Amino acid sequence: LWEKSYCELAEYKKNFGQCNVPINYAANSSLGAWVFSQRMAYKKGKLSEGHIEKLNKLGFSFETQK
Repeated sequence: LWEKSYCELAEYKKNFGQCNVPINYAANSSLGAWVFSQRMAYKKGKLSEGHIEKLNKLGFSFETQK
């Protein structure tokens, strides 16, 4: 399941040039929620090193964008 969402995020980045999926992203609401949950898991120290590494390679920001 994580890999599926990761691939969807990679596709989003290919289309939009960044990984900041809005939580209310209409085209794929589950992707916005997944991105939010990755940030929360990271802040709580619950995200594996492997997942952090993959997200970093994609250019994912663990801080929310203002």
